[in-house]
Amino acid sequence: MKEGHLKRAIFELLEKTGAIAVSEVLARGVAILAYHGVTRSRDGSNLRRLHVWEGLFEEHLRFLAGHCQPVPLSSMTSPSTPVRLLPSRAVAVTLDDGYRNVLTVALPLLAKFKIPATVFVVTGYDQERRMWIDRLEAVIEASPGALIEWGGRTFSLASTAAKTDAIRALTPMFQKLRARDRETALERLGTQLGGAEVRPNVDRDLLTWDEVKALRDSGLEIGSHADCHEPLTEYTLQEVRSALTRSRETLEAKLGPGQYALSYPYGAWNGQLAALAREAGFYCAVTTDPGVNGPEANPFGLRRLLVGADDDLPRLRASLTGLRYVARARRSWPQRDRLVEP
Repeated sequence: MKEGHLKRAIFELLEKTGAIAVSEVLARGVAILAYHGVTRSRDGSNLRRLHVWEGLFEEHLRFLAGHCQPVPLSSMTSPSTPVRLLPSRAVAVTLDDGYRNVLTVALPLLAKFKIPATVFVVTGYDQERRMWIDRLEAVIEASPGALIEWGGRTFSLASTAAKTDAIRALTPMFQKLRARDRETALERLGTQLGGAEVRPNVDRDLLTWDEVKALRDSGLEIGSHADCHEPLTEYTLQEVRSALTRSRETLEAKLGPGQYALSYPYGAWNGQLAALAREAGFYCAVTTDPGVNGPEANPFGLRRLLVGADDDLPRLRASLTGLRYVARARRSWPQRDRLVEP
C-alpha cells in the first residue's frame, strides 16, 4: 500500500471509530489553515501536490462554514477580541504565495460560503511573475525528453510520476544556490531540455498588483510573504530588517495604509525574526509549525496547519483539532537561534 493510501486509510479509521469527533469536542485554541492555491486541474500543473482541487476546497469550506466559526486572521490579535474571547472552534484561512488561481478559483468559493481569508503575497516580484520553483516545475513538465542529467545524476522524465520524482530531487539542489546562480542554472536547465514553451498558467503565475487590489476590494485581507521567497534565517540581521521594512512599505504603497500580517517564507523563523517582524510594523506573523493557537500564543510565531492536494476531509478535521500532530511536533525548516552574522 502506498504511503498516501495508508495515511488516508488511517484517517478514515479515526473518523469511523469516532476518534476525530471526540478530539473535536476536546479541542481548545484557534486553528489557522495554510493553503497555497486552488486548482481546477486534478492532474497537471500540480506535480508538487501543492494546490487543492476546487471540488475538495469546496468540501473543506462547506465543512468550515457548517461546523466551525471562520474568523479573519486579524481578529486573532485584536485587543478587543484576543484568542481567549474568540468563539469555540474558531478557524482562520490563509493562502501563501499569491498564485493567480486564488483570484480565479478560490475567491468565488470563499465568497459562496462567506469565509474570510488572508492572502500572503511576495512583494518584491514586480517584474518576475513566477517563482523559481514553479519555473523549475514548468520546464520539467513541458520537457519532451525522456531523460535529464544534472548534478552528476540521471533522472527519468518518461512519465508524470518520474517527472514528479525528478522535481523532488532537483528542488533541494536549486534551493542551495544563491539567487543569481539559481537563475543561471534555470536558464541552463531550460536549454538542456530543449527550450520547451512555458505557457501562462494560473496555478503557477503570481498575482499582479491590480489583481491583489481586486482581492482586497472583495474583502480578503492581504499580507506579506516577505520581499522574496527565500528562508529569512539564511540572511543577516540587517538584510532581514531592510527586506521586511521594504515589504511593509511596498504593501502600503500599493494598497494603502493599514494593518498587515507576515508569513515567514518556508516557515523559517526564530526569536530574532519575530522581533524584526514586530519592529517592521507587522501586527502578527505566521509560521508552518503545526498545531493550534491558545491564549498564550506568540502573535509573531502563530502556528498553522498546512493543507495540500491529498488532504481529504478526515485529514482536515484531524488537523483542526491537533490530533494529526500529536505524534510529531517538528518545525518545517531547520531553525537558527540567531540570524546569520555579516
